Amino acid sequence: MSHHAPTLIDPLGLATAALAQPLTSLLAAVVVTLGVVAFTPHSRAVRRVTPAGAGVARSAEARHLPERRALGVTAIAMLVAFVGQAVGGVVGRPDDAVSWWRYVLPLGVSAIGLIVLAALIVLRGTRAPQAPTMTTQRRTWWTFAPRWGVAAAAAAFVTLLITTVGAGLSSSPDGRGRYVWLELPVPNEPSVDPIRVWFYGWAYGLPVMLGLGGLLVVTLTCLQANAVRPYIRPETVGAERVARREVSSGTMRIMTASIVLALAAAWRLIGDAGSVSGLVVEGVNGGASYDVAWRYGEVAAAAGWCAPVLETAALVLLLFATRLLRRREALDPHGSATDPTALVGAVR
Repeated sequence: MSHHAPTLIDPLGLATAALAQPLTSLLAAVVVTLGVVAFTPHSRAVRRVTPAGAGVARSAEARHLPERRALGVTAIAMLVAFVGQAVGGVVGRPDDAVSWWRYVLPLGVSAIGLIVLAALIVLRGTRAPQAPTMTTQRRTWWTFAPRWGVAAAAAAFVTLLITTVGAGLSSSPDGRGRYVWLELPVPNEPSVDPIRVWFYGWAYGLPVMLGLGGLLVVTLTCLQANAVRPYIRPETVGAERVARREVSSGTMRIMTASIVLALAAAWRLIGDAGSVSGLVVEGVNGGASYDVAWRYGEVAAAAGWCAPVLETAALVLLLFATRLLRRREALDPHGSATDPTALVGAVR
């Protein structure tokens, strides 16, 4: 008869510890992105591109390439900031420090990148056209914005806003007047003071709301400037529309990813409070624990479990946004490489 030594490894504990690390979300995002790229079919059908069409494509590409690069660099900057923040979280912080900047950081980095994008559009991309180009379409920020992107960004925006206001109203001040505590009462022992745990209160929420408002203004400015600028000349309208949709789509990805990252960070902190269910006072009650009551405890715990999923989704958006740094590649009917911007000119 063989005897097996008792295992000391708790799979559930290991999984919980892994999900608590933001770097795990980054690893999952890389796997998901590679899987999507590997299993997404790529069409080989390319129209024959005339020299005139290639010239049109080059004009549109030259005008919008700096903007695509700005979006790609912004995505990389956000990924670097995320990794730096995750490493900093592992190192730790002082017990009394209110690290509100951790929750504003993705909003701030994306806002700076979009400000650069807006400057590129206004200072470089709105130069006078070479020939009058009259279009009957009234263009606004909504014209080239992807509908799914607007819906996703709006959902993330409202969710973060509701989370921030709700958590702020539930928070309590510490001895220095900072709203960073959540007071959890002990109903079966009124003589015991409420448990005070670190929480996503107004000390975090107010900076996040300011960053959220600033990001919204910058995003709408980019979308509007991208839409209303004049076309280069009549024959480039089709190619420019494709390029402008790409810029607007990248802008919405950056905005959505930053909001979702801030939301995931908030849900992680809220989830920590939801995991508190009892209190043991040494030498009192015979060592038995006191129950801790919070009517939103289950919701908070669920938010904590959902936070890694949100992080992974946001990081996938950023990883796909970095592809804007790549030049387009087209193939002629014989399969040889042609001008990398030619495909854009052929799309109508």
